[in-house]
Amino acid sequence: MLRQFALAIGESTRAHLDTGFRLGGDEFALLLASSSASQAAEVVERIRSFCARHDPLWAVGAFDFSAGIVQFEPEETAQDLLRRSDAAMYRQKETHGSPGHKRPTPLSAVPGRDAKDNALET
Repeated sequence: MLRQFALAIGESTRAHLDTGFRLGGDEFALLLASSSASQAAEVVERIRSFCARHDPLWAVGAFDFSAGIVQFEPEETAQDLLRRSDAAMYRQKETHGSPGHKRPTPLSAVPGRDAKDNALET
């Protein structure tokens, strides 16, 4: 899943201009040069769409992600920027719940999954 997400980031951002970082675990950060908040939101949707096109688990809502979109402020430290983006992500989760607004589908209902895959459901 993380490899798929990293690939989606690479395919959804501008080469040699935007940069994606894995912060650790399942947390990523994107630096989108000269981009507005609405342009950043478009990138987030491209990432989500890429994942859904390439994996049925994303398409049915079994996997999804939240994004905290903030713009860099003059004289702000990197730590402050990360703190604000983390807070924005949690606000997005609290306000909208799952970004896809879908109830996750049981793995048994995903095309190509059979009964033995049900053991993965939690």
